[in-house]
Amino acid sequence: MFSRYFTQLVIVSLSLLIMSGCGGDTDEETSETPKLSSFYSKLDGCILCHSPNGQEADGPDMSTSQLFVESLVGKKKSDYPNWYTTSDCSASLPFITAGDASRSTLMAALTQEDSDAMQNNHNCTTAFNIHDSNHADIDSVLRTELTEWINAGAINN
Repeated sequence: MFSRYFTQLVIVSLSLLIMSGCGGDTDEETSETPKLSSFYSKLDGCILCHSPNGQEADGPDMSTSQLFVESLVGKKKSDYPNWYTTSDCSASLPFITAGDASRSTLMAALTQEDSDAMQNNHNCTTAFNIHDSNHADIDSVLRTELTEWINAGAINN
């Protein structure tokens, strides 16, 4: 009798484990939030201009990941009144809109695709041309990393 009860208990327990994925993680638990620290070093070219000693010293300071976040997330051109920009998009849209890369003028400044989309959707000019002429655009891998990080909330991690 005991072995029959034990066998039934084991079968039921195994069935429950199999149905629950053996206690596996859900998508939320396994998906990793994109980390700025994993790709920030790829933005080192930005620091040449966007730092206290760079030619764009009156604008956002991107010299550290902390300053990159503090200087860009939720900030607009009006936060840097002495900085000359070639974009009017940054007057109405933040450089980085946490949670929405398509409304982040940083992305439009770095890729033709994002620039075209922003200009079409918001009827404004971006800073892509000045970055493109200075060879300061980004590759598709960095674009994907930045987009995922911004869409995940653009936190300093």
